[in-house]
Amino acid sequence: MRISRIYINKPITLNERLTLESTVAHYVSTVLRMKIGRQVILFNGQGGEFRATLVDSNKKTVSFEVDDFIDTKSESPLSIELACCLIKNDRMDWLLQKATELGVTSFVPLFSEYTDIKIPQDRLKKKIDHWQQVVVSACEQSGRTSIPTVLRRKY
Repeated sequence: MRISRIYINKPITLNERLTLESTVAHYVSTVLRMKIGRQVILFNGQGGEFRATLVDSNKKTVSFEVDDFIDTKSESPLSIELACCLIKNDRMDWLLQKATELGVTSFVPLFSEYTDIKIPQDRLKKKIDHWQQVVVSACEQSGRTSIPTVLRRKY
């Protein structure tokens, strides 16, 4: 059985009971349908992974007992920043996913006058948050332990 990897945006320490809410709780209890006693891998983007056991689960909260730390060296020593113009539909999501799997450390979306995509300023933050979540999901699936950032720069 495959062990699921879950990103958690908070500090993780050994031998602690970690209680999580909202989207992670929904993902673990409803989407994955994990049972008590199931092992998972938790990571927080700071390097390394933590093996944990599910000890409590309902639709609103889940609790893990953090068992041990796994020091993995899966990151590239290179710092790669990818800058690309916006592309249509879900192709931008696909680009972010594949580039994350290849080891890119940060992304810079470029806005060009020749690009068909125009994102209003009021929707830009929401779009960047969506892209950041795509990057996190790619890290969960590919085994990366650090999270690339989607940067917002003015040119």
